[in-house]
Amino acid sequence: MIARPQQRQKLRQRLRLERWAAPFVWGVLVLYVVGSLLSTWRLPHHLEPSGVAKEHARASARGMRGVGSPGNPLLADILRRRGASQALCPAQYNASAPHSRGMFNLREDMARGAPECNADIPAMMCGETQFTIITMSYPGVDDAKLKFLGPQLERRAQWDIVAEVVMVWNGDAQNLYEREPYKKYFKDMPKFRVFEAKTNSLMNRYDPAIKPKTAAIMYVDDDGPFQLYEPTKVGFERWKQVSNRQVGSLGRHTPYLAQQTGSVEPSSGFNPFCNGDAVTYHFKSFPDFQSNMVLPSFSFLHRDYLCYIFSPAFRGVFDFVNDHITRPDDIAVSFIVSHISGLAPATYPKRFRRADTGRKMLLYQDAIFGGTGQNRTWIKHRSDALTWLATYFGSINPGSTSGWCEGRPEHVHAEPDKNKQNIKETCTPAYPTSPYEVWWMDGSCPTPGHGSGKEKEPIRPALLEPNPGE
Repeated sequence: MIARPQQRQKLRQRLRLERWAAPFVWGVLVLYVVGSLLSTWRLPHHLEPSGVAKEHARASARGMRGVGSPGNPLLADILRRRGASQALCPAQYNASAPHSRGMFNLREDMARGAPECNADIPAMMCGETQFTIITMSYPGVDDAKLKFLGPQLERRAQWDIVAEVVMVWNGDAQNLYEREPYKKYFKDMPKFRVFEAKTNSLMNRYDPAIKPKTAAIMYVDDDGPFQLYEPTKVGFERWKQVSNRQVGSLGRHTPYLAQQTGSVEPSSGFNPFCNGDAVTYHFKSFPDFQSNMVLPSFSFLHRDYLCYIFSPAFRGVFDFVNDHITRPDDIAVSFIVSHISGLAPATYPKRFRRADTGRKMLLYQDAIFGGTGQNRTWIKHRSDALTWLATYFGSINPGSTSGWCEGRPEHVHAEPDKNKQNIKETCTPAYPTSPYEVWWMDGSCPTPGHGSGKEKEPIRPALLEPNPGE
């Protein structure tokens, strides 16, 4: 049968369509197969980016600053607390804090997220028996300081409560390995290892890539001071009871010089930092009560906080610390941890009633800040750092509430002291004579070898007598 002209025309059109469609269909199939293969392929392990780099890459993939959602209830709570605190102010700060790099905005920064971080940091870890010591130094340090540091760490590595000692080295580790103090003290030190950091920043001691063996970390500055075994053990026991807090023996209070409201944020008790408020850095005492931050040396921290400190959410704070003249990592970390946890730091006594060891020159005595006795510039810079962070977060934690003497005769309610620190509670005398004068050493967090307190067992294991590392 011969096709009519209209039928022949339709047939030619269909054939042309099929000739064009076939390559398109095959192309789609090829792209699908290639995409499937790429989605399952990974770089060799040694070529993969670090956890921090991957986290920053994920944040970038989500878009520019301010795009996305915190995705973490702890970060969401920081935003909620800021809003609730500022609502109590007669004149509010907006959500931004000015800086040399521009404006850092808390809401936008929290939106960058902390996708790999644990949102359920335990509040109590009574079963922990050891912690990791982290110290830090850099190629510019002189051998004399390493000769001082080496024996101090070597002794503490012998403690039964120490699992490992990590030195964060801010530079090429070969520089350390070639030095005589390293060969004498560090090379064969038990439990010791070096973590090589590629940049010179105080923030490197909080790098999650360190991967501490234990949940508990204790920080030690390379120039001291160095505590003895008993107070450190007492501090570790305290951390076990409040493991989602920062715990330290060298607390600092942040007094307000001007305050617009006496109200506190209801759910946390944090003090709003309003437009027109002023705070200052007070360095003349280590209060047991009302410490808003703790210095790094012999402070305890849960390792899961490292992920947050290095996360995209706190990149603005990270940059602020590295740019500031005093490199205030201690102030910044106390702000970060207290705002993530919604809790003030906890304190413990740095010694019993005997002399300190390992005294060091205080930073404010350094020539860059005007020299010994001329510390006003240093105080101003530290106060400026406090003001920036308080503006950024919108509130300040209420300060530690449980000194070592709580509920004992040494616990006194005092008038604000002459230094205008406005401390209304204190321990008098300032230090206990025995670990068993400290209220939490009564067995409220039972652990192996620690009873109800009635037996008054020696806190120091007999194996390490006398005075290990001291």
